[in-house]
Amino acid sequence: MKKAILIFSAFVILLFVLIKGGELWLELNFEKTINEDENRAYDITYSDLDFHTLFKGVTLEKVAIVPLRIDSSTYVKGEVEYATIKGLVWLELMFNGRLNIEEVSFEKPVFEVNIGTKKNKKNSGQGIQSLFGDILSRGDLSSFNIYHGKVIIKEPDGNIKGRIRNIDIKASEIETDSIKLQHIIPFRMGNLNVTIDSAMFQLNEFTQINLGDIHYELKDEVLSMHNFSIGFTEDWVKVSKRIKVQKDLISAHVKELKLIELATSSEFYSNLDLVAKKLEVNGLDLKVRKNKNFQRPPDTYKPMFKGMVDLIPIQLDVDSILITDSQISYEELGKDKKHSAEISFRKIEGSITGLTTFEEEQKQRQEFVANLNAELYNSGKMKIKLTVPYEEDRIELISDMGSMPMEDFNALAIPMAAVQIDSGQLK
Repeated sequence: MKKAILIFSAFVILLFVLIKGGELWLELNFEKTINEDENRAYDITYSDLDFHTLFKGVTLEKVAIVPLRIDSSTYVKGEVEYATIKGLVWLELMFNGRLNIEEVSFEKPVFEVNIGTKKNKKNSGQGIQSLFGDILSRGDLSSFNIYHGKVIIKEPDGNIKGRIRNIDIKASEIETDSIKLQHIIPFRMGNLNVTIDSAMFQLNEFTQINLGDIHYELKDEVLSMHNFSIGFTEDWVKVSKRIKVQKDLISAHVKELKLIELATSSEFYSNLDLVAKKLEVNGLDLKVRKNKNFQRPPDTYKPMFKGMVDLIPIQLDVDSILITDSQISYEELGKDKKHSAEISFRKIEGSITGLTTFEEEQKQRQEFVANLNAELYNSGKMKIKLTVPYEEDRIELISDMGSMPMEDFNALAIPMAAVQIDSGQLK
């Protein structure tokens, strides 16, 4: 009996020594192991390491992600309140030096994207994907999560260019052997769930983009955005006086944009090609304004609808676009006038079919078509059919308009010509 107790006690002591020895080895070597790749772009450091019960995982406190090379290119700095690592195969790490992990989660990370002075279009905007590609390529990983994250974008002079708040990301079934750092999304995965609470980007000193929220689910094939707007930080007339040239000042607000049946094409991971069955646009309010009190800029080529399609910065293919509860207005302040004239199309409803930027699809479809209903000044009911060929820079417009009171045109006639229309009917 005593012999059995001694053997058991020796086993317990040996197990305790092995566990404590393993913990000590990991404490001394874990940071070195995760930073051993000589080609890495970032170092990952932490203030403390806590082991979970029965070696089921580890928590890293006050994690810092530090770029090793800072030059004229865009780079990212990161701070994470704490990171949890679950399902780490300790024996493989200790004896083979290989990270094999079930899940990594970043809690309350803050990523600071510093825009480089090097103007290289090919590499612009690749700071974040380069960072995650660098982190996720250090071992075999199944799932990666971010909770309550933030992104701060800074100009070379240190001024804040943009903010993204409350980022939650859940990526599962990651294929770490598919990582390609030059791709926009640097790895393939089984599912991706992204939620962003709000975002702001400063285009210039008086133009700002704001976004209420974004939600994307890879398996559901739905991308939705709410309260997207691009506008000015001050009154548009004041902006025109700062520009001091006749220029179309465009602002827009959209209540909701939703891409449905969003398929990930073969080029989705490298070029972010978007192929969707339907795009729903609800509550678009587009305003175009011009101040005629300044000289016109030198004449330049202004693209028509085909040219605008060609200027779309990503590859896009949408079977149909459904537009609801929208409006478009043009406002012009005449020379030496105090009040601007306005023409507006409200209650716009309808659809656009066949819109694509893919060259082969353009050749096959030959054109895209818009069928819209609207009201001019909330009273003149209109039906519009717009046909835009892909091979020619021209449009075909067919419009049918109902009757409306002539006095509705006072919003245009009084500011422009100082003429008031008291009565009449347009038929």
